Amino acid sequence: MKKQFLSILTVTLLAACGETENSNTNTQQVSADTQSLQQPAQQTNPLMTAMHTMMQDMQSMEMSGNMDKDFAMLMKRHHQSAIDMANYELQSGSDTTMRNMAEMIIEKQNKENEQLERIIAATSATKNTDTTFATQSKQMMDNSHAQSMSVSMTGNADRDFAAMMVPHHQSAIDMAQLYLKQGKNAELKRMAQMMVADQQKEIQELNQWLQSR
Repeated sequence: MKKQFLSILTVTLLAACGETENSNTNTQQVSADTQSLQQPAQQTNPLMTAMHTMMQDMQSMEMSGNMDKDFAMLMKRHHQSAIDMANYELQSGSDTTMRNMAEMIIEKQNKENEQLERIIAATSATKNTDTTFATQSKQMMDNSHAQSMSVSMTGNADRDFAAMMVPHHQSAIDMAQLYLKQGKNAELKRMAQMMVADQQKEIQELNQWLQSR
């Protein structure tokens, strides 16, 4: 009788252990599934992807040492990401104000990129021994990347586009102002001044739109 009782107890304990293991496994699976579902929207958001890709491209760009040429190359890539983000807004957004802004950004920055391309082709790549501009530009890009990555994506194309364009424009302003202190090319300096004025105005409009929502 005692042996029979021990056998029953052993079977019961083994069964309980099996249920506990299955329960733990199921709990871990549910936890993993929940974590997967709760991944931040910015990890898959096309706007965040465009910004991240731009920063990687700009950071890996080989600087010529000529600040005029380097600024033009960096800004051309910077403009392209704004165009990519604006195209996403036109594809996915529905707000008239944001769609109008996206169309304006595409038109304006495509024209500026054509102008920048001509300047790049005409500017000597002769090395400049002063690497201050290149170093400071890289630092600004790092700061801009950190700010843009902290923007919370909501999944609403219009709101996300507006929120992401604010730090994007600010980084362009920062680079343009830096170039204005050191740059030599008269045409580029006029462009940089126009970029600062235009994008400061657009940041104000974007912030007003965001605050009204």
